[in-house]
Amino acid sequence: MLKNEKYHVRLFQQKDVPQIIQLFNKNQVYQFQNSKLLMAEDFLLTMAIKEMSHFYVLEKGNEIVGTTAFFKFITFGPVSEENSYSGFLLIDSEHRTGAAISLLQKEVLMDITNFNFHTHFTEISRYNKASLNLSKRNGFAIFNESYEDMYHCYLLRSSLPKILKAFKFTGNLEDKYDINTFKIIDEQEDKSVSVITTEISGERMQYQVFPQAQFPFDIKLELFRLFIYKENKKFYVKCEFYSKQVKFVKINLGKLKYTKLTREKSIFEIKTYNSNILLKAIVITDIGEIKVQLHYKEPHEEQRVLFLNKEFFSYRLKFNLKNGSLYLMRGNEKIIEDIFLQFSKPEDAQYSIEEFSDKLVIQCKGKTIDIIKTIELKLDTFKATYTIKKLDILNPPVAKYGLKIENQDYLIEEENNLIPYVPGIYPDELDDFIKVELFKKNKMSYVIDSEKLGVSFFSEGPLSNQMQFRPLGYVELKYYTNDINYCIKFSKKRVKSFNKNIGDSEKVAIPWQAIKNYQVYTNNEMSLVKHNVKKTHINLECMIDSEKEQMLIKNNQKITQNYIVFEFSYICSSKIQMWKYDEFYTYENKGGVWESNKELLLFEKIKNKYFRIQVEKGRIYSFKENNKLMIRCVIPNQATVNQSVQLQQFIV
Repeated sequence: MLKNEKYHVRLFQQKDVPQIIQLFNKNQVYQFQNSKLLMAEDFLLTMAIKEMSHFYVLEKGNEIVGTTAFFKFITFGPVSEENSYSGFLLIDSEHRTGAAISLLQKEVLMDITNFNFHTHFTEISRYNKASLNLSKRNGFAIFNESYEDMYHCYLLRSSLPKILKAFKFTGNLEDKYDINTFKIIDEQEDKSVSVITTEISGERMQYQVFPQAQFPFDIKLELFRLFIYKENKKFYVKCEFYSKQVKFVKINLGKLKYTKLTREKSIFEIKTYNSNILLKAIVITDIGEIKVQLHYKEPHEEQRVLFLNKEFFSYRLKFNLKNGSLYLMRGNEKIIEDIFLQFSKPEDAQYSIEEFSDKLVIQCKGKTIDIIKTIELKLDTFKATYTIKKLDILNPPVAKYGLKIENQDYLIEEENNLIPYVPGIYPDELDDFIKVELFKKNKMSYVIDSEKLGVSFFSEGPLSNQMQFRPLGYVELKYYTNDINYCIKFSKKRVKSFNKNIGDSEKVAIPWQAIKNYQVYTNNEMSLVKHNVKKTHINLECMIDSEKEQMLIKNNQKITQNYIVFEFSYICSSKIQMWKYDEFYTYENKGGVWESNKELLLFEKIKNKYFRIQVEKGRIYSFKENNKLMIRCVIPNQATVNQSVQLQQFIV
């Protein structure tokens, strides 16, 4: 591990837990609500649930002053064994120097070639400019499947492990190319290929990589370019010689003997119909050798979801072939997601489903894994049983199970009371850390107001409302002796109307000067998470009808996408509140995105006024950013639905 006069970087040890807890609590990051402190048991359970693979500590003397880590699981689910998430980057406020950050970065950079993953991801708040800039230097970039979640975090991807594993210098080339000077300059994504430009010892290098590949398929230096390409359904490897210092290239494909590429014979046909090609090469130069690894692995379009023939409790059932989730659907809208047992699985794991008259059988199968989930369907009951037939994994992880409720318009039953879900207020949850004391029940109940639906979840193990699961349960697979079971019971339930009566208030004109940055565009899904943030929307023309107090689409343009989005900001006072069910909730600056069904009622106490935003059908998402409320209205593109936003203002 690296050292300098002040700092030292090493891997986590069990004895470090008290210091790490103290560091996180002191710097007040990843904090629970009501200033609850992180405890040792919280940290240890979090490491297990997140499937932490590498946790680094930065020391000064004998004091831990920084951390960073790699792990497999976040709120949005696990990655395969060949990928990883990174996070928990923290430098103590008293030690945030360039030397400390540089050392921590360099240590991880040097160590990353020993890891068994080829791609890693991270989530970073768009408001954290320092971390965003730092992440770019580490090769992280927005990609085609990036999202912005309800807490304004972007999902970023880095192919840095692929690049660092792709080459090794020997001889005098080690001096010419100093790995300590390596840095990412730029990354561009063209369809399914990422083009990455790096610099090492002042020299530019360029790589082209496929998302699921272990290494680049194209490497270009000042000395040469070596790449695999496809032409007329045939595959070739080619070397372009740019310097007289390069003598020849020896390539090896699997069990074949080495083949030589020269200036006279620079192309070799790869006799295969398989678009998954691993190649090793040695570039022979006057001043040393460069060992190169290439991987050509074309992505292929797969069917990701399919509707089942069976319905349950008046909902259509939809199956996700990518992760094994089962969805309860109302039209095109997801209502509930029943997740398949979640943990990092091998990349070859495949999901399948069989339908029977009274049950569903879902299987997850690969070379080292075979798990069957049987779901018995009765009139209002959904009983799930997992049977682990094969689990040939060196260190079986902690597996997660539970439900996700797609929208926010639900209430959580707590001691015979129904409490609305308001992110950041209730329940007490973090995406980053797990609170052990909250796992205390074997039954959790919810009411989804817009569906008039009651949901009760029963499990043998303790449950908790954490990491946006409703609920979250877990089991340590290394200790499992019996099948894993849970049961979900559905019922029709109504919540009494909590509409705020503002009938005595005086209706006044809309202050259009407070409505800024309005736009309208199309979208294919209704979600508080902004998916495909890199994708350019199809913009429409927005029109303001001040007389009718409406925002409309101009010229009645033909629209084929599923949803129409009106987006605008509203200049507001420092304290603004949203009405939900039976009380007002105050927006926190740069807090989570809140969701309303069809109507958003705001109250500004300092101005003593109400501001109401309504759509005939759809959802309204809002959050506060400094002196503005950022608002997004998502309306179904249906002939029977009015494509407009109604605004009203009242003075108390």
